[in-house]
Amino acid sequence: MATLKLGFALEGNSDYPVVPILARRMVIEQFPDIELAPDSTLRPRKHGHGFIKELPVLVRQLCDDGASIVGS
Repeated sequence: MATLKLGFALEGNSDYPVVPILARRMVIEQFPDIELAPDSTLRPRKHGHGFIKELPVLVRQLCDDGASIVGS
């Protein structure tokens, strides 16, 4: 069984409880044979344009943490 680790760079506090849960549900529904490892989640303090400018660095950090798929 393949193992997948999801990585998230989340801008707002309201994103944190919703986005990872929905993503995990979609992966489980579409790919029932894949096992999910614990997520890697970054919650930077920057918002708006600051968040967008930092996104490449955040993606690299998530990949370094072993994330197979990264979303924001």
